Amino acid sequence: MFAFLLINIWSADISIEGCTYQNSFTVGMGSHLTRTVSKGTVLCIEGSVLIKSDNPFVATYKIIEKDRQGTKIIIKTGTKENPFLFGAKMKENEMKIEAMDPSQDLKLEIVGIRTSDPNLLRSYSIFTTMKSFNKVIEITPKRALDVFTWNQYPLNFSVNPRMVYKEFSNLTSFSQSFSQPTSFKYWLGLTTRFEPIAEKVNVVWEEDTTEQPISGFKNPFGEDVLYFLPNEDAFTLEEVIK
Repeated sequence: MFAFLLINIWSADISIEGCTYQNSFTVGMGSHLTRTVSKGTVLCIEGSVLIKSDNPFVATYKIIEKDRQGTKIIIKTGTKENPFLFGAKMKENEMKIEAMDPSQDLKLEIVGIRTSDPNLLRSYSIFTTMKSFNKVIEITPKRALDVFTWNQYPLNFSVNPRMVYKEFSNLTSFSQSFSQPTSFKYWLGLTTRFEPIAEKVNVVWEEDTTEQPISGFKNPFGEDVLYFLPNEDAFTLEEVIK
């Protein structure tokens, strides 16, 4: 389930009215996109994302899956004011963003992530800016874990499972709107790969302040936050944290 990571931002073909190839972007996991949406215009994105904005906005979205013949089926559509999280794992996610007040500009910070999937893949996704963490988490065929971190200093991880599978990636360089990285970003995945095993894994990390920090650090999400990311819809920050 953790076979690859999408790490780039590129133009996309999005099927929502008002979206064109010129104003549409695919946002892969780990990518950080900053865009100013001028008044009266829209920005369209494809991917599972976290969104922060300096002004209120409205999002129109679609979640699409393909059947065995490759035919696209729209499984959910909607509009949402000020969503913080949008996406569905293993599906195509499309969203159009525009200012609630058409006379205002929007400055958007968008980060590609993975949502949870408590159904088939039984994975639970976490986004966090915590500087340190130490917790024992049981990994089973019904509970896999994705952790995505965002920090000013590099993190030292100590995660040494004996039976379950670990995958780890340093995503720090994937910041497409800036010439230099804007944060240290890491991804950790723990899973049984559907094998009938279970293990309590001690997940530990600590910020290493002896190393050089990110000089242009940007954190639109808040200090020492940890969010469990739900799946298959658009959610406000209040809906994510409750």
